[in-house]
Amino acid sequence: MSLYTQDAADALADIAEAGGVVTFPGAIPGTAPTYTEATDTWSGGTAPTDAAGSALKLDSDPNQYRALSLVLTNPITLLIAGYGLLVTPRPGMPMGFGGATYTIKNVDDLNPAGDQSILWTVIGDAG
Repeated sequence: MSLYTQDAADALADIAEAGGVVTFPGAIPGTAPTYTEATDTWSGGTAPTDAAGSALKLDSDPNQYRALSLVLTNPITLLIAGYGLLVTPRPGMPMGFGGATYTIKNVDDLNPAGDQSILWTVIGDAG
């Protein structure tokens, strides 16, 4: 258990109350089917599934985009709760929020102990 587990849980509760759902399509890998040589058949296996979490939309900051050398056409900045999220946001990943799909361009992680993310500030672009 991290020194910041309660802080992460509190952040999740606050963001869930004030924000919305963010999804990461296909981010949780599925399992491969099993081959049975005797019957020459494949069985089982699961398809990848979406990861979901809680996010709060922040006001966009064009100065931050310029400082990061990001050229965005339809940007969004989200504060995403880390507690219980089954995926780590990474640049290049797709994410859905508010009915739109974005590509993650930048991620900042608040993880003071290095063992549990409290939250991520994620910049995405739908353009």
